[in-house]
Amino acid sequence: MDRARLRQLLARESAEAERANPRSRAAYAEAEHLFGRVPMTWMNKTAGAFPRTALFAAALAELAG
Repeated sequence: MDRARLRQLLARESAEAERANPRSRAAYAEAEHLFGRVPMTWMNKTAGAFPRTALFAAALAELAG
């Protein structure tokens, strides 16, 4: 197993995820009032630097009442 190659691929994928999800990164950075900056601490166990947020989360919350 080429660990250097794995590090390179992970860095590339992480950079792409950050580029493709600026609103998720911003929401995570601004969530200082939450423990661990997420609603539930298990959400911090992600493969990237920040958890992704769903674009339709507000609509789901409205449906849930």
